[in-house]
Formats: sequence, structure tokens, C-alpha cells
Amino acid sequence: MSFLILTFVYLISGAVPVGLAQDYTSPRGPLSEINSIQQLIQLADDNRDLTTLEKVLHALPEPLRSSPVFIYRSESLQSASPEFPRVLLSDPSGNLVLAFNGESKQTGFDKLEALEFDEKKNRFNFYEMKFSSAGKLEVSKPNPSECLSCHRFSDPRPNWESYDQWPGVYGSNDDRLRSEEVEPFKNFLNLFELNPRYSALRIEPLKQVLGYSSHYGRLPNEPNISFTHRLSRNNFKRLARLIMESPDYEKFKYMIGGFLSSGEGERFSDIGYLPEKISGLTDYYSKENIQEVEAIAISYANSVSNPATLTFRSLFESRGIDTSDWFMNFKGALTNSFVNGTPWEDQLLEALLEKDSELRSFLYEGSNTQLQEAKLKEVSHDKLVRSSFDLHLRKFDSDLEVPQRIWRDACRQCHERGAARGVPQFDFNSAMNKPKLKELIESGAMPMNQRLTPSQKKRFVLSLSKLKD
Repeated sequence: MSFLILTFVYLISGAVPVGLAQDYTSPRGPLSEINSIQQLIQLADDNRDLTTLEKVLHALPEPLRSSPVFIYRSESLQSASPEFPRVLLSDPSGNLVLAFNGESKQTGFDKLEALEFDEKKNRFNFYEMKFSSAGKLEVSKPNPSECLSCHRFSDPRPNWESYDQWPGVYGSNDDRLRSEEVEPFKNFLNLFELNPRYSALRIEPLKQVLGYSSHYGRLPNEPNISFTHRLSRNNFKRLARLIMESPDYEKFKYMIGGFLSSGEGERFSDIGYLPEKISGLTDYYSKENIQEVEAIAISYANSVSNPATLTFRSLFESRGIDTSDWFMNFKGALTNSFVNGTPWEDQLLEALLEKDSELRSFLYEGSNTQLQEAKLKEVSHDKLVRSSFDLHLRKFDSDLEVPQRIWRDACRQCHERGAARGVPQFDFNSAMNKPKLKELIESGAMPMNQRLTPSQKKRFVLSLSKLKD
């Protein structure tokens, strides 16, 4: 019955593709790939009959249409549902991501959202595109305010969870369909060809799911894992830039490289890299802090990764450098993870070595990521001994910035800046001392999508009256 009802919904909405499936070329040559906004604009300019979003989707090169991710519960400006999911398309390099939904009543239906990674500047840029009444593709300036309210203002990045849990996405559990996702996904696959947007996608391998009564294996081609790899690869390049721009990078880069190269994770020690007067850079988070994070991790993969991630962050947080925006996760600061299914330390080190030729000179011959630790320690210690600067190291449990960041990046981000769709907007200062707010924080209901540890909740509640704009 549900299949018949959905078919009727598609038909009465006029969602039957007519004359869309054709090959588009360019006077400049075959359209074998598109991985930039400029190439997408050129596609529309070279083919004047591309006057709708639907036609553009059908004209995209096959690699861009062959790796769709389907979001059935969206917190973005484009809404989604199990019947009409939001779709994310990405080229193999991850330099271009396009997003759209499938039903005219959904918010954001008239727009094609886009993310582009600038490899020269190692920055992400966001765009909105739509067609005018005259059929002309209109492209916003980079990073319009509507995008930045959710993707962060100063240095925007994608919003995407780390491996291996993606709530609200088909295949949310390590690219495996949860039991409640199986039937809705099969219904969608049965009907996608009736929709002029979804029918542009190349999803033949996914049709294997139609023969399953239940689904325990990963989805064919592992779309969510592949998308995570593509995004995180570029985010590591962005992160390499942020690390190189951080205060005193030239003094501490040998120890940073040593951590990433060592493979020791949470067992890494700064002994040998630092003179005694500033030892303890890896002690920002206590063992108790790390244990609390492990206890609330959403998956085994995240739990295993958290200690190493927090130890690495200690190298910066202990010096007062905020690392919370280094990640793509929605989650709170301590549970953020770089996990993408492959050794994140190697990928970040490769991105760093690509830009830092001096650090690259410490590589063992024939290796891409193995640095000579003894030489790193010698140079690091010598440089820091000769440096004349005072360093007052912080600890997480006494760092006044911790509750301030939760308030700024979680509470105000949603309730005053519209970062989450459907969240009431109000002056958060007026709510800070209300008992109801404290109850919501202690219960974990607020901040939304933030997995705070017990000690974070306690400190945040105690600090509410002291928080500043």
C-alpha cells in the first residue's frame, strides 16, 4: 500500500522526467569531470538549453552522479524526508560537493547548494545556485551569510560526522542500513526513476538492496565512507594551514611532526622535545577527562580514537589555541574526532609536509610519513631553549574558555544565529539564569547535538552567570 501511495505522490507532483536523459558536451571538449564551480558555470553557459536544475543534474559527468549520499533527516537549509531525501554528490577529489532535495514543497527546493575546496588556499567555500525565471544560472558570491550561520563564520568547513556513524543518513551505521531504514530506502529506490532529479543519479549497484528482507552488509560502493574520505582529505589540508598559522608554529612544529609520525597516540610524550621549564604540553586533558569522553563515544571507532585525538589537541589547547573548529563534526568539543576509516595521523602529516619543506627534510629516505625522531627532538629542544618567551600552560579543568566556547559555539550559534533549522531564536542572555535551562543542560537535551561529559555539564551550569558576549 505504501508503495502505491508514494507512486501517486510522485505522479501528481509531475515528477516524471521527459527528455532529460541525454549527453551534454562542451565546445571546449568532453565533460569527463567537473570539480569546480567555474566548470559548472561553464557547463551551463556552453549548453543554453540547460535552463533548470533538473537538466543540469542530468548533464553532470557520470563520476559526479555515481556516488550519491542520501540524507533523510536534514538540519540544513534544504529539508529532507525518507521519501524525498537530500542528496550529496561529490567528485572523486572531493573538491566539489553539490546538494539538492527532491520535492517542490521542501525548503530549499529551488536551490543547488555547493561546496568547493580551494586547493591553492586550502579553504572551503560555499555557494547557492538557482535558475532565474529566464533560465539563467545565478550563482551567489562565496560564503553567503545563510551558509556561514551553520558552517561557521571565520573559516567555514563542511558539517559531516566522522567514521562510522552518520545519523539521519541512509546507511547510518558504518554504511549499513539500520532496521528502520531498510523499507523506506527500498521504497525510495523503487521510485527514484520517476523523479526528474533523482533519475539523474547512477545508483545501479544500490538496487541490490531491493532483494533484501533485511540488510546487514555495507551498502554497495560504501557511499558514506567514500564521502567521508573525500571530505576529510581536504579538511586535513585546511587543518595543516591552520596549524602552520598557529602561534609559535616554527618553535613547536618538530614536536607536532613527531606526534603525527610516532604512531604512539595517547602514549606520546613531549620528553626530549621541550626544555624542562615548559614540559607538560600533553597534559592539558587529564586521564579522568579522557575516560569521560570514552564513556560517551557514539561508536567503538570514536572511542578508540579519542585518547590520541585529545593528546594531539593538548599540544595546542595547553597554549590557549582553540581547536574545536578543526573538525567537521556536529558533536561537542571533547568528542570530536578525525576518524575517517584510515590513519588520520598519516593523512594530516602528509598535508603538513606538503607545505613545510623543512619538516619534510626529516623524513627517512623512501618514507612519506616516517620522521627521524631523534633529530626532531634535538632541533626542537635546542630551538626552545634559545627562545625567550613565557609560556603559561593551561589545564582543561581550570580553563575559563571551556564553558565560554560551549555557550558561543553551541547555544548562541543555534538560538541567536540560526545555525539549526526550527530552533527558537531569542536573546540567550535572558535565559541563562532560568532553572529550566540548567535542567536541559544537566539532562543532555541541550545543547543540541553536543555530547558533553559530566564535568563539562557541571562546569557549564556553574559558569552560566559569568558568560560574556
